[in-house]
Parts: sequence; structure tokens; C-alpha cells
Amino acid sequence: MKRHSILAAGWLLALVGAGCDVDWGPPWGDEEPTDRVWCSVKKTQCQDWIPNQDGIPVACLSVERDANGFTVLHPQSPEGKGQSVCFDPAEMTPEQACERECNWLNPVMNPVVTNSQGFPVDQPRCEAVVLDDPANPNDGVQPGECTASSGQPLEFDPAIPGAPSSPDFYGDLAGSGSLEIAGSTQLVQVEGGSISLKTPDPTCASSPPGQCRVRVNALEVRYENFSFEGHSIEDLKVFLAGPVDSLALPIGGTTQVAFEMLSGTVLNATGRVDGERATLSVQTTSAVTGTYDWESGAITLSMSFGGTVAGQSVSGTALATTSVVGNRPPIAVAGEDQTVTAVDSCEATVALDGSATTDADGNLSAITWSTDSATLGSGPSIVASLPIGEHRVKLSAFDAAGAYTYDSLVVTVVDETLPEFVSPAAEVDVRSCEPGASAVTLEAPQAVNPCNGGAPAVTGRVVSVNGAPASIPVVDGRASLPAGTSVVEWTATNDNGAVTFAQQVHVASEPTLFATRSLTLGDRVEVAADGGVRGSAMSVGNLPTTLRNDVRLGDVFSLPAITVMDRASLASLHHGGPFQLGNQVSIGAIVADADFARPQLPALPAIGSGPGVLLEPNQTQAIAQGSYGNVVVKSRAKLTLAPGVTTMERLELSPQAQIIVPDDGSAQLFVRDQLVFQGSVTRVAGAAGATVPAPLYLGFAGAEARLSADFWGVVVAPNGRLLIETASSPSSPSARGRFYAQSLDVQAGVRLTHDDVFCQ
Repeated sequence: MKRHSILAAGWLLALVGAGCDVDWGPPWGDEEPTDRVWCSVKKTQCQDWIPNQDGIPVACLSVERDANGFTVLHPQSPEGKGQSVCFDPAEMTPEQACERECNWLNPVMNPVVTNSQGFPVDQPRCEAVVLDDPANPNDGVQPGECTASSGQPLEFDPAIPGAPSSPDFYGDLAGSGSLEIAGSTQLVQVEGGSISLKTPDPTCASSPPGQCRVRVNALEVRYENFSFEGHSIEDLKVFLAGPVDSLALPIGGTTQVAFEMLSGTVLNATGRVDGERATLSVQTTSAVTGTYDWESGAITLSMSFGGTVAGQSVSGTALATTSVVGNRPPIAVAGEDQTVTAVDSCEATVALDGSATTDADGNLSAITWSTDSATLGSGPSIVASLPIGEHRVKLSAFDAAGAYTYDSLVVTVVDETLPEFVSPAAEVDVRSCEPGASAVTLEAPQAVNPCNGGAPAVTGRVVSVNGAPASIPVVDGRASLPAGTSVVEWTATNDNGAVTFAQQVHVASEPTLFATRSLTLGDRVEVAADGGVRGSAMSVGNLPTTLRNDVRLGDVFSLPAITVMDRASLASLHHGGPFQLGNQVSIGAIVADADFARPQLPALPAIGSGPGVLLEPNQTQAIAQGSYGNVVVKSRAKLTLAPGVTTMERLELSPQAQIIVPDDGSAQLFVRDQLVFQGSVTRVAGAAGATVPAPLYLGFAGAEARLSADFWGVVVAPNGRLLIETASSPSSPSARGRFYAQSLDVQAGVRLTHDDVFCQ
């Protein structure tokens, strides 16, 4: 380490007593402290300071308090861990050793400052108690663990590596002074000495107001041998009893920073009087003030001290100035605060530039960048990735002598990420029980804000219906859509913007007529529906579809070739094969569509054998749920079904005959071989026993069935041909409901009405 001489202004010293009869106090002792104690140290933070005549804060006017008015104590080490302190058990207890940490940590405890009315002002407070060893619960003191001659000094910044005692500023001392004992003054020449300062923020530019600190790690003054009232004084030196923390304050318009150790700072003196080793402890009697120049490294110091030895007062003053220092710490410059945006991910890259960091001695050795939780990299300039949020980024600058400083900037990463859809389905199938355009339920795809986990607002709009442009809002998860394929544009929106996703929606509207092989509608067949629309027809077979003259239909879906004859009127035609149109045909839209959604024919239960039932005209009989053989219900007879499934081998229902079903619609009837249905289905209404029309779920497993009456319900004939004939009353519809068969043949003049009964 390079050392330099110091030009001293002068020292006024007072140290030793007069004469051989002076009691120099107990010997300083050669034993080192041997025990370690763990201490929990907490202190207040001052909000308003009282300065001295030089503008240096010397006392606290008010301390930080919480919302309830209680003083806030801040731990000086991680909660529950404490800090270790070395002490000599022969000189002090563990409790006293912990309390000593308060004296070093916060030297502005005394004297008590009063206001103009004489009342004490709000003083800072420090509490230090013995804490259990984190590694050895219930054991706060470990004998024999220390070898240092003083307690461990506090680190200014635990995030910065290196020994906290390594100096940032230091210098050699020399000069002259005087000693006053009991009014007698003796001039004394200073033979040498040294001072060592440590500060993590030499310019105080990176510290909050009133919180810049400097530590005086060591202060020692050595004097030449001299005689005093006939006694020889040799090897006399005065030094700090331990490191002292002090508040620091920059002096405006200069490169100097002032610091102050308050009255009461303990100094130790040792020397030989007439050849015998003696020691003395004194205290500073007024504030020890000083300055350091962070650019030139010069240090000034002024102090006064005093004590009493054998009833004799001992006092003195000292003043010194250094001209050159052995090492000056780097000046860390982290740059201005930055705001960057995260757009494509939950973090953003930021360019950190510390190239303005300098070292006056030219021995800058390392620059590191870090946050509270991570090391970002090393070097004057780096590019780092930071997550969304506010980050205090610290630049730590080190020189070859071990000195360091730091500076910090705040990097704010703003979340500007757009919402994201979570595995949305490109295509969905929905089902409608009604023909034509009807309100269908659309489930909005899930979307998230990728960085904060919140749910953005998702809205939908239908932009295309069966190939034609549209603009239909999705309201409360529903939109009015016809059968076919529509495109819904979903939009997820957050504060940063919106993203869209196009989803194909295949609407399977339950057709009034559905054939898996062939579909034929005779002349003047009309398929109506409630609400002024028309019912629909669909064929997915391999035989041509035929719509004869004057047919009136809503939407028609035909996978095989289709012929539409003269004067037919259709809401739309969705064709998967060729089509042929007759004269004066009216069609709202023609769509080439071989991928339209279609219903699935429900499976029929197994139909067994059982007893036959014969009802003569006007007879009435109720049968239980179960299987039956041949069932014949003649004109004006009534057969009552029980709830649940009833199966028959054959059913012949004559004109004016009735099948009576329960009120709740729970009866289902399945016929295996032969079905002739010319009667009606009713239920009992009212106490008088009158009957009213009722729906029936009717399944047929045979090859051909005839439906030639005012039927209401659903007919499923997956294996054969269903023939729908005209009703006995030309003024009423032939049937109401939905009809599914392998082949459907609707005879001329039949009028049907779509009904969504039993649609789920």
C-alpha cells in the first residue's frame, strides 16, 4: 500500500497526569476478547435534524413514528438473525456488549437537546438485546469464538463484498500540540499518526437526505518523548476505542463532505511513565468535526477531549489536515433512471451504462451490476433482462486497493403485453333446436393477461354467416345464427390493447325432416315453424333429393344431388353435390357446403316379445311399462301408456283411436316390425277426464312405417322408410314435431310444423 506524508496544521494535546504519584488507572491489558454474543439491534430513523453552526446535523428534532404515534424501530440486521459482537467477558456482560453496538451505531444520542422552553426534543432511540445464536438456539453467547480486539463493525452495505474496514480515505499525521493538566500547559510535538475513513457513498449523491454516513475506522496519534514536571513520558499514543459511525453532509458548491463524531466519543491512551506502562481513557468533550474531499482525498480533523486522573483534570484540543492520501475510492455513476416496456414477454431488456464511473487513482478494477435479488452482470455497460415492475439497480465500483462505492438507478419495466387466448378451439359445433336463425349459446374462449394472471375482457362478434359478411354481436354468450357455418371474431382487451381470434362455429339446427338415405317431398308440401319461419329438411344419403312443385321450406341441406322443381320456395340451399332448379324457384341463398353439421340418430333399445293387446271400438285399457306383442287399437278405443319405455312387436292404431300418455311426457314407445299410426296421442287434462293433444317419442325399427294422422312428437326410423300421409282433416297439419328416417317420403299436400319437443 503506498503511503504519503501529511502536512499537519498543529495539535493541541492533553493526555497524562502530573508526577510519579499520579494514578494512571488500570493497565490496558494484553488479553484479547474471547467471547462472541449475538445481538438484535434496532434503531429509530430521524426525520428532522438540528444542525450546528457549520450546518452539520448534530441532534434529532423528530423521529419516524407509525400511524398510531409509536416510535418505529428498524432492525439493523435481517430479522431473527442478529449480528455478532466480540467482547471481553472480564470487562463487560453480554448485555453491555450489545448496548455498545448502539453507541457505535448511533452516536447522536447525547447530549439531550432542549427547545426554547427547555423541554427535551424528540431524541433518536436504539435498542440492543442478546439474541439466540441462529445456529444454536437458546445459546446467544459462544465462549472462545472471537480473536479480534473489538466488536465486528457494521457493514454499510451487506450487498457489497469485501472487508468493511478496508479504507476509502486515509493518511499520515504529523504536527505539534500542547497538554494542559490542572492548568499547566506543556507543548508536545506529534511524531506521527494516521486516520482511516470508510464510506460507501463518498459524494453522498446516492444516499437519501440525511442518511449519508461515514465510518472512522481508526484514528491514532503518536507523540515524541518528552518530560513533564520531572517525569519522562515515552511512547505516548492516543487512539479511538473502536470504529465510530457518523452522519455525513455534502458542503454545497464544493467537493468536500463534512462528518461529525459527537461529544462522548471514547479515546484510549497508552505510554510509559518513568519506564512503567500505563493507560488512560478519555472522552471527546465537544463534537469531533472533520471533512474529506472526495476529489483530492484531503482530510481535516478537529477535536477536543478530556478526563480526570487522580483528581487532576486532563484536557486538550487537536487539529490536523492531510494533503495527499494513499488511495481514493472510485466514483460510481449508474446513469439516469429508465423506463422500458415489456411487449412480447413478461420482461424487458435494458441497457445499463456505467461508463461515466471513474477512479482518480486510475486503479479501477471491477464494476458489477445487481438488484436486491440477483446479480445482473459485470462491466461498465451491460444489457440485462428485468421482469415487469420497479427495480433498484445498483452499480458497485471497486478499485485495486479494496475501496468501493456504489450508485443506483431505478428501472421501471412497464407491462404493455397484450392478452393471450389459452388454447382456443379453431372450430366448435353448437346445436339449435329451432329452424332458421335462432339464439345459440357460444362459449367465449379463455383469455389471460400473461404477466399479471388477470382475466381480460372478452367480447365476440359474428363476422360471417354461411360465407356472407355479417355483424352480429354476441350478447351474454348468445347470438342469433342460422344453421350452417359462421365465423365469430373474439376480441380480448386489456389496458394495453386487444387481440382477436377467428373461430368457425358450425350450427347444427335440428331439422324438421332428416334422412340418411333419400328424401322426397311431394307437391305442395309445406313445412312451417312457430314465429313465422319455416322448418328445415336435410339429407345425407347417397340417393338424390327431390323437392317437387310448390314446396315451401326453410333451410335445405342436401349432401347428394338435389332437384328443386317449379315454384318451390326455400330460405336457403346448402348443397354438397350438383343441384338443378326448375322454373320460378325462389331461394334466399345458395351455399356450396358439404361439411354442414348434422344430427346423430339416437339408438333404439332392444325390442323383445310379449303378450298381445286388442282393444275393440270404445274400449279403454292401461298397460304397464314393458314388452308386448301385437297391439291393435281400433276406432275410438283408448290405450294408456305408463311412464318409461314400452316396446311392441307391431302397432296398428286406427283412425279416431287414441294413445294416452302421462302429463310429464316421460312415456317412450318403440315398435319393432310394423307401424300403422292413423290415430292421435293425448293426455288427460282436468278432473273431468277430458283429453288434449300430447307429444310422444316414437321409435320404429322396421322397414316401413305409415304416419297418417295428426301426430305430435318425434319419430325415429333409422332402418326403414317413413311415409307421412295427409290427415283426415284437410284443415289441420298432418303432423307436428321432427321426423328422422333412413328414407323419408312426404306425400303431396302434407303440411308439417316444426316443434322442438324432446330436443335437448
